[in-house]
Amino acid sequence: MTLYILAAIVICIILGYTTKINIGLFAIAFSYLIGCFGMGMSAYEIVELWPLKIFFVIFAVTLFYNFPLANGALEKLSNHLIYRCRHFPEFLPLVIFFAATIVAGLGAGYYTVLATMAPMILLLSKRTNLNLVIATLSVNYGALAGANFITSQSGVIFRELMRGAGVANDNTFTYVLGVFAVTFLMPVIVLGIYCFF
Repeated sequence: MTLYILAAIVICIILGYTTKINIGLFAIAFSYLIGCFGMGMSAYEIVELWPLKIFFVIFAVTLFYNFPLANGALEKLSNHLIYRCRHFPEFLPLVIFFAATIVAGLGAGYYTVLATMAPMILLLSKRTNLNLVIATLSVNYGALAGANFITSQSGVIFRELMRGAGVANDNTFTYVLGVFAVTFLMPVIVLGIYCFF
């Protein structure tokens, strides 16, 4: 059964990329086929396994994120923060990091920030002679830190997974805050060392 599940995941990914349809829709179909016909489960039991809380929180965050993305507010915010650093180019990696953290923390998530900010950062690196690796690390670190914020996508997923594992609600908040703190402070130290040396 494990091989069937792995094959279904691979097929879902291939179908999603070739048809440009959300992979989750194919995954729902395969979960029904494998669950009902391969594992003898009822449709009700399969639906009960669906993590509805995580789904609706991610759906809401993504929906509200699309408003500032559609009107260009997030891109404008990123450009403004980077423009403010024009007189202090040595601090540009930290400014890029903070901009990516803010955008990801608003709910954009890790991959969306990379997709939206990477082209802008590549152009900026050419104009300012900033090391391309450091610029890429700044965006990557910022996207990761912002995504791990308590109300952002990864932070919400972490909390729901901890709740599902039996961790108390107050403790999940503390643990996710710790994850965010580490993924925020470590890049500040690394990029700060680069900026000064």
